[in-house]
Amino acid sequence: MGMKRSFPIFLAAFGVLAIYLLKKINLASRLTYSIKEIEIDGSILKPEIKLTLNVENKVNASATINSINGRIYINNTFFGTINQNVDQKIDPMTISDILIVIDTSLGSVFDLIDSVKNSTNKSVNLKFDGYLRADNINLPLNFTYEF
Repeated sequence: MGMKRSFPIFLAAFGVLAIYLLKKINLASRLTYSIKEIEIDGSILKPEIKLTLNVENKVNASATINSINGRIYINNTFFGTINQNVDQKIDPMTISDILIVIDTSLGSVFDLIDSVKNSTNKSVNLKFDGYLRADNINLPLNFTYEF
């Protein structure tokens, strides 16, 4: 008899979890990303590339971005890996900035400069292939930007 009584509670809990996951999947599919700013900072011995992303939330639900992980390619050549804790709230129906700091070497910065100098159209193609973790759910984060 106890099993029959707990089944509706289990079913209700499953329903609430399913609705929560559907909202997060909807949020993931409606987030858009663009690069707001790229800057080289740090010191000669420890240069950093700071990448500021605009994250546009097009749904009426908020999320907390826990972390961003992935690989960066510049002109189709592997440049670095990002494993960064973020812990930033993305409010509903807004555009939020997320700062990603890429630790790199001086040689990588010179490679980036050479890549621009040697490019036929003097532009750089930056590609990010990874994911962000929002509300402890991994969501794909893939974009390409040319500057």
